[in-house]
Amino acid sequence: GEAEGGPNDGASALSGTEVFPIFAVTAAYRLFEQTSLFASANRVVGNAYEENLYSEATVVSVGLRQRLLGEFYLDVVPGYNFRSYKSSLSGVSADRDDEYASIYAGVSTVFFTKLNASVFYQYGDNSSDVQELGFHSSQVGARLEYRY
Repeated sequence: GEAEGGPNDGASALSGTEVFPIFAVTAAYRLFEQTSLFASANRVVGNAYEENLYSEATVVSVGLRQRLLGEFYLDVVPGYNFRSYKSSLSGVSADRDDEYASIYAGVSTVFFTKLNASVFYQYGDNSSDVQELGFHSSQVGARLEYRY
């Protein structure tokens, strides 16, 4: 008889092979001594939280960093994320697309050359072709980082 657990039983028999382009690119430009701009784009493929699904994501963001009052910095970063969920099982359709737009604004400074402190606000809006999965989020926060 055949041994159990071979390549042709269960989900293994249904899974397929896919080829995906992935990339990451970032560009930065110092417009003035106190003003910097950046743009980034990347495409990744990864796991999804749901069983038998994987995700393909394209993320684009641009940003502005402006020095204020000596050692304070203002960062403004809008971003856009398009994520497509697909079934990892051959012949099974479970496609879903989400679009996530966000904007981050924060002010930061450095104390004692090793302690970074910042306060920020971030707003996000996720729309999905599965209506129950759409949401809005607002976050206000503070962050302390010690570097040694």
